Amino acid sequence: MKNLKLIIFLKLTLSLSLLNAQHTTIIDGSLFYGLNDSSIECEVIPCIDEYNSFVGIWEGPFQGYDKETKKMRPYNNVIIYDSICYRNIENNDIFIVGKRTDTYPAFENQPQKIVCGIIITGMKGGDKNKPFLKTIDNENGVIVYQKIFTETITEMSIWRYVYPACENQPQMTFTITDFRELLSSLVNKRFVYISMIVGADEKPYWKGIITKGYHTKIE
Repeated sequence: MKNLKLIIFLKLTLSLSLLNAQHTTIIDGSLFYGLNDSSIECEVIPCIDEYNSFVGIWEGPFQGYDKETKKMRPYNNVIIYDSICYRNIENNDIFIVGKRTDTYPAFENQPQKIVCGIIITGMKGGDKNKPFLKTIDNENGVIVYQKIFTETITEMSIWRYVYPACENQPQMTFTITDFRELLSSLVNKRFVYISMIVGADEKPYWKGIITKGYHTKIE
């Protein structure tokens, strides 16, 4: 009788393992690394606790510095996060992907344009102590930011990317500051500022805000 129970238990365990294996979805994750060679395999996993608050549609008004007019140009920002995360099978990176669409209306002598891309928030090797933020689009390519500051009350995060000096191009430092408005508990509204420093931090040629705005979780 004991052997029969053991056999039944082993069969049940094997069946559950096979069922879980059948539900494992592997996709080509090269796009998430700015590649197009199908070299990255990612497993689709349930959204982890750290990123559940991301899930939904975020929308709001922004302004970005326009090189042609040398003015801040308004645009509408939409980011959509699905309720899934991804795990890089090779290096165990875990991350969530937001699909970003920035719609610029006609502005002075500039025609309407739409810029699409993705924004990825994740953890290197699945380590909570190694967060990263990655943006990918046709205008700027792949930019990977490192977190330099966190504040829990306003859920503030500050991320930085340094583009090193090369040939005639000076060093450029980009900093993203992202925090939640606390005036209303009914609405999840986040402010975002992107600043740029041209030259060394201690003696820059230029510094200022190049993007600012907010988006609200609407779904």
